[in-house]
Amino acid sequence: MKKTLIQQAEKESRKRVKDFVSSVNEIKDSEEVLSGWYFRDKLTPAKKRDIKNGKLSLTQIKHILKERFKLIAAKDLAKEIDLIESICDAPDINRIQVQIEWRKSATWGNNPNATCEVNGPDYYDSFNSGSIGGCGYCKKSTAFAEAINQSHSVRKLLLKNRNKIKDIYGHRRGKLEGGVGVECYPKIFEKCGYKMEYTANGKTFDVYTIVKK
Repeated sequence: MKKTLIQQAEKESRKRVKDFVSSVNEIKDSEEVLSGWYFRDKLTPAKKRDIKNGKLSLTQIKHILKERFKLIAAKDLAKEIDLIESICDAPDINRIQVQIEWRKSATWGNNPNATCEVNGPDYYDSFNSGSIGGCGYCKKSTAFAEAINQSHSVRKLLLKNRNKIKDIYGHRRGKLEGGVGVECYPKIFEKCGYKMEYTANGKTFDVYTIVKK
């Protein structure tokens, strides 16, 4: 799995570089570079001043942009590969418990805060979503996903079973999606060999337990 994920990350990185280079080749003048964040964001303050003062030709500007983006892409890829390796080397899971506490907010009504406890053979870790505010979306599933997605062991489980769960709504690229409703998640974990149950609830809390079958 690790080799496949790294190869996919490298492929996507090469495509991003290719797409950016194509965009740079279409630049007509220096004003186009300075007027939009997409190109301007890739430049140092000194280079921006040089362009504004007319010290660089369009050919030089394009070369600088391409080299800068290649450097940025290489750093991003290195970070992504480090993350992939950390996820793939994470401990396996026996049990997960997600507890969601609801607290009143003067602005947003009741806000959920999820705590996720992950247990494995000789392994334990805990993660917290923080308070989830706003309105117009499922805050409970957002809190659930925010907490559980911090676990590299959970992400390893989802990526390992990505072909089994690819047609099930509620996940993306080795993560659970928030805002989609907690009801989506049991089917995902079922395909991964785990049983998810709604094990306790009260006026201000909900508890979900996920156990290896």
